[in-house]
Amino acid sequence: MNLKYPVAITQDENGAFCVEVPDLEGCFTFGDTLEEALVHARDAIAVWLMEFLEEGKAYPRPGTHDTPYAVEPSPYVLVPWLLRERREALGLTQTEAAKALGVTYQTYQRFENPLKGNLTLRTLSKLLAFLGLDIVMIPTDGKKAA
Repeated sequence: MNLKYPVAITQDENGAFCVEVPDLEGCFTFGDTLEEALVHARDAIAVWLMEFLEEGKAYPRPGTHDTPYAVEPSPYVLVPWLLRERREALGLTQTEAAKALGVTYQTYQRFENPLKGNLTLRTLSKLLAFLGLDIVMIPTDGKKAA
């Protein structure tokens, strides 16, 4: 499941890198360097999606724009989205998932809501194991751990 949004990047007359997310109307940011602009894009996408969710709408899926860069939302938005996607793929309702995990329906709802959820690592590990998922940590600097 691809949850990376294609982004269009241009450089303005002052040298700043401007980022626009074509699939998310009005979602844009910038940075002094390309790397900084891409980091800011991750947060801008997350904020845009949280505001969209607050209005009671479902997340818009990333499109297939022909751009050299694609950016995922920040983890605090991405993780709840992935949890919901996986639960739905398994054919489970939130009520069924809550019962299987031994938590209330309201507690489970918060797991899938970036506006209300605040999963501890322990709870996240239990939830991911139930959904048949695992955490993989990848260095962001491109270097392998010793």
